[in-house]
Amino acid sequence: MKGCIITHRGIEDIAALDVKELLNVKSEIHPSLIVFPIKKIKDVEKLSFYARSAKRVLVFLGKTKVSSLEKTAKAIEKIIVTQKKILKKSFCVSCERIGEHGFKSVDIEGELHKSLAKKVLRVEYKHPHVQFYIYIYHDDCYVSLDTVRKDLSRRDYKLFNYGSSLKGTIAYALLRVAGFSKNKTLLDPFCNTGTIPIEAALYQRESPVYAKPKKNIPKAKQVQNIYAFDASQKYLVAAKKNAIIAGVDFSLVKLDAEWLDTKFEAVDYIITKPIAASHNVSEKKVEKIYNDFFHGAFFIVKESIAIITTKEAMVKKIAKKYKWKCVHQRTIDAGALPYTVMVWKHAM
Repeated sequence: MKGCIITHRGIEDIAALDVKELLNVKSEIHPSLIVFPIKKIKDVEKLSFYARSAKRVLVFLGKTKVSSLEKTAKAIEKIIVTQKKILKKSFCVSCERIGEHGFKSVDIEGELHKSLAKKVLRVEYKHPHVQFYIYIYHDDCYVSLDTVRKDLSRRDYKLFNYGSSLKGTIAYALLRVAGFSKNKTLLDPFCNTGTIPIEAALYQRESPVYAKPKKNIPKAKQVQNIYAFDASQKYLVAAKKNAIIAGVDFSLVKLDAEWLDTKFEAVDYIITKPIAASHNVSEKKVEKIYNDFFHGAFFIVKESIAIITTKEAMVKKIAKKYKWKCVHQRTIDAGALPYTVMVWKHAM
């Protein structure tokens, strides 16, 4: 029996690390997806609670190549009909598709609903007994059984959001890429709606990615070594509310980046997504903020800075000006624009 995790392109190694730590097995890495051995269905359930880099955790059934709509649907059907133990009651098919194809996701769903309903199963859209998940990534098609039926990248605590906010999966991956560990201090000076410090706190406490709904929000637990600030009051309010829902409490302060080295004597890591230019903030203003940030960070950071940005060239230019050396770089696909992740250490 095999399981698979769908994640973001560029953090497959982090997903494999999650699986290694939780199940002690090695993963086979594909673009935006990993496959690994499981002993029982409960392994999938465990990963759905604690694999923080996962968008979806599934029971892997098989893989085929993408061609025309009819041929692709037929190949998927052949994989599904081999699962005789689960082909007894109602079913539904969901399809996620990335890349250019001569058909849409709903076309695949429609073809499979029609063909399988004639042979073995009854289609049930609202509460199916079995849900198959078809993941098409360019030329590859992965067929799985979806027992969790939840997009895990949509964190339950993120009720107060803005468009510039990171997904929880990306924020967590940034922590692991930076090398952040549970006994270290972390600062996010552009915290936005609080995703990075919240993910850090939940990771430290080994809290599940999601939990069963509760009638009352439990009292938030204080986290001593995680700090966050932002120059925007509206972001701080949103971050505070999201943190309460997540059940964590850490230092949140309204502060501009230019005062970075006056507020802190030392931190192990700065992990952040700096402000970007917009109709309210000019490119010139953003460049000044980045200069202030890298200058101030030089005096307080002991380990490294990890930044996720769409402004790779500007970040590199300014960071090198203040004697920072890039020791790691990668690209993460997480929407319309790919992000660049860079880890910086003091240049010797």
